[in-house]
Amino acid sequence: MPDNKVKFGLKNAHYAKVTDTGYGAPVAFPGQVSLTLKPKGERGEFYADDVAYFTKDANQGYEGEMTIADIPVSFLKDCLGFTEDDNGALFEHADAAQTQFALLFEVQGDQQPRRFVFYECLAARPNVDANTVKGAIEPTTDTLSFVASPRQADGMVKAVLVKSELNEAAYTGFYTTVYEFAAPVG
Repeated sequence: MPDNKVKFGLKNAHYAKVTDTGYGAPVAFPGQVSLTLKPKGERGEFYADDVAYFTKDANQGYEGEMTIADIPVSFLKDCLGFTEDDNGALFEHADAAQTQFALLFEVQGDQQPRRFVFYECLAARPNVDANTVKGAIEPTTDTLSFVASPRQADGMVKAVLVKSELNEAAYTGFYTTVYEFAAPVG
């Protein structure tokens, strides 16, 4: 199967709450506009014999931002600790605890799409932005800053699944559960 020459698009985003026993069912996270994640961690270098004798990168996951058309109420409640009263009003509490989640999404390519999962994400509270209408309506977006850390149990940070004939079932079922490592047969 040929590699992609280019990648484009962002769609099919989902989140799945981290639980005591693994992950909850993935929940649709619509309205993704953009996603930027930068590697987190520093390079350590040890010098001997007048050269960099040993070099090692510390993989501490990623940090970045998601831009979303409008953050779903389910995400605010499930992952940011918002509560809802009987009238449907949402409340943000000063002592609310954020909940870790897995982030799943798809990026298109010229040859085949790729599906991603980042296993342990933690989002910060979003900005509150609004603009007055000046003629044409221009939607305002929400921005979530978050980190994607290595999973404590096994150090896993992310997985990328490329669609192929060999993984049809795994690719098709990608959004039904959080994808986990499939050990090679033999």
